[in-house]
Amino acid sequence: MSNTQAPLVSVIVPVWGAQALLPRCLASIAAQTLTDWECLLVEDGSPDNSGAICDEWAARDGRFRAIHQPNGGISRARNTGLDAARGRYIAFCDNDDALGPHELEYAVEQARLHPDRVPVWQYATDWDAFTWAAALPPSPRLCDGVEMMLLFTSRGIEMQPWNKLFDGDVVRRAGLRFDEALGRVEKMGEDKDFLDRYYRAFFGDGPQNYVFFEQALYYNERANDNSQAARFNRQRAAAPAEGPDAPQPGYWPRICRECLEICARPAPLAGEQAARETIRHYMNGVTYGVYSARALGEALPHPLRAEPAVARLLALGRQYRAEPLAWLLLRWDQPALLARVYEAKSWRKALYYRLDRLAHLALPGWK
Repeated sequence: MSNTQAPLVSVIVPVWGAQALLPRCLASIAAQTLTDWECLLVEDGSPDNSGAICDEWAARDGRFRAIHQPNGGISRARNTGLDAARGRYIAFCDNDDALGPHELEYAVEQARLHPDRVPVWQYATDWDAFTWAAALPPSPRLCDGVEMMLLFTSRGIEMQPWNKLFDGDVVRRAGLRFDEALGRVEKMGEDKDFLDRYYRAFFGDGPQNYVFFEQALYYNERANDNSQAARFNRQRAAAPAEGPDAPQPGYWPRICRECLEICARPAPLAGEQAARETIRHYMNGVTYGVYSARALGEALPHPLRAEPAVARLLALGRQYRAEPLAWLLLRWDQPALLARVYEAKSWRKALYYRLDRLAHLALPGWK
């Protein structure tokens, strides 16, 4: 690629305090099987040797570009990268993480095959699992918005920008940037805010469709105590629990309809892992539905298993030996206790953990 020719993909890496892990990150980008990329290394006033490492890689490989700026936080660093990005597609990587060798190749291929879908992929937090996944063939799965939201919720892959491929034209046309008031240890939420606005710009009024890769194409480092996520988690762990969400009017019938619709599809129950994730999601959903209905004085069926969605969940829970506490309380028609369990779990109270332990003892072998 010449200096004047726009690359196919721009990879944006905000850099701060990462001298120990940054070389591994950059080596993983250099090893991509898709070679038409640029990597924007935005060194954000790092106090260690990270800036020199960026300069070294930029001198070694012209596809790396080092940009140095005073410390302004991760949102500002990513925005600097967005301002400089020339690629048709945009990807992100955190400076202590790593890309699988085929990540860009597989993601771009699906973006070209399905230009109306957002490519999303699983990630690993175990290095051995990550390297094992790199040898697997691509496993793209077409998902609609509801199926993807279920995967987002059950697998914890919703809020990150680094496991998705972005359409650069959409980002530029909509003028999308990360909110620089967010993205700090004391006030997070910049990723969700950016993603919500990107999805609105990308999908418009049309259906929300995705391509999801089941295998891990990305490695997320969890052992870096200096990372922003680690610092935020330490601060959050020291704070009191936030408590339950406010009850939503009409949530019970909505979650029951959605549960029946999703459980009638083959994909959410295709294999034990997918089935367990689906059961867990909707057991949690109907528990919150019971809590909301009781708090707002809305009607619930008597017994609870008279609701077809609950009957379906009970059958699936028995089949896959999943979610024993919610299963028992739904089976025994205990709406008051279900509501208390939801509150206790939200507040991280001992009551929830004791009841959960009792349920596992009552139903040995359930998960």
